[in-house]
Amino acid sequence: MATRPMSSTPKFVHVSDFAAPSGRLRARWTEAGLFDCELLADEANCNSSPSHPLGNQLRQELDAYRLNGQLQWNLELLDWQGVTDFQRAVLEACYQIPSGTTATYGQLATIVGRPQAARAVGGVMARNRWPIIIPCHRVVGAGGKMTGYSAADGIPTKKQLLNHERSRCGAQPLLFS
Repeated sequence: MATRPMSSTPKFVHVSDFAAPSGRLRARWTEAGLFDCELLADEANCNSSPSHPLGNQLRQELDAYRLNGQLQWNLELLDWQGVTDFQRAVLEACYQIPSGTTATYGQLATIVGRPQAARAVGGVMARNRWPIIIPCHRVVGAGGKMTGYSAADGIPTKKQLLNHERSRCGAQPLLFS
């Protein structure tokens, strides 16, 4: 597996906090793009003006997500350093899951051509650096079982985000196929 090289510690050039449906999203930027986001449970300290040139675009997308349950982001604006080809394929497949719907770890494994790799897909989701942008909250266990979510308050936040999307975009809680 090829990995895009990453220095031991990325040099963050901007950090911005944004209001998100379940609290606050902290975005950290490098020269290469959006390095990661952290979904936090509180709404404290949301910047009124983002410090990164793409910060206003991210704010607009998060505002749209709060209104209509959908977020569109150009994945080429992410800083993919340190992400293997397999991880990127899984994250890009996850990005394609429609708002308000879910897919299983096994379905994503099949989509990326590794049908026996459901557990590896789960590991990729657990380390997703871009929650909400790459909607790992839409990935569930076999049979639709709600399983771990590493952002904010865990599974309650996962359910809250899915319910938010379903209420805004009218999606049915069916598995993505």
